[in-house]
Amino acid sequence: MAVPFLFFGLFAIALIAVIVVNFILERRLREAFAAFAAAEGWSYTPDKNPAAASSYRFINRFDHGDNHFLRNRLRGSYAGQEFDMFEYHYQVTSGSGKNRSTTHYHFRVAATPLPRSFPELVAGPEGFFDKIAAAFGFDDIDFESAEFSRTFKVQSPDRKFAYDVIHPRMMEWLMRKPGTTVEIEGPYLVVWETGTLEPDKVPPLLAHMGGIRERLPAYLLEPEQP
Repeated sequence: MAVPFLFFGLFAIALIAVIVVNFILERRLREAFAAFAAAEGWSYTPDKNPAAASSYRFINRFDHGDNHFLRNRLRGSYAGQEFDMFEYHYQVTSGSGKNRSTTHYHFRVAATPLPRSFPELVAGPEGFFDKIAAAFGFDDIDFESAEFSRTFKVQSPDRKFAYDVIHPRMMEWLMRKPGTTVEIEGPYLVVWETGTLEPDKVPPLLAHMGGIRERLPAYLLEPEQP
């Protein structure tokens, strides 16, 4: 009878150790984010925020599963543009009973407002649309660059808008981060990639978003006329 109790005791100790280690790591991450944000003059909110996550459900990849929330939220100005950056989470549960399992999905997200509203445009890595094909009712758009078309899939209900946005300089820039997805919808430009958000991931993603906005044709950024 001693063996089962010994096994249970070891399991309990291991579980407590994991909880303690995760708590320490989470605290250190929050401290690192707080210091980083303070140095840049940005605001930082570490806590999970389901309500704020709902405002980003327009991103096709995020309109799945449940337990949606964002955390480690940074807001401020980068290269003269306002931004909102955070880690987004949702989970998908499948099966039942003993076969029930839950998969957690985490994404690094950066968003910036645009001066006017636009039709939806999504440019994602090859294979990305296989997971969310049902969310789209329009075909892939091909471009003259065979390399770009092999790397990215682009979809939009407005093909002219897509060709205006994805010009040769934009293709070259997007190819620098082939694992990053770009979405434009309404008055927002959003870039995201899979994975948790850590301080060292912030500058590259903000720079990538800034480069995309910088390469948008000037006429697209003119405010809409009343």
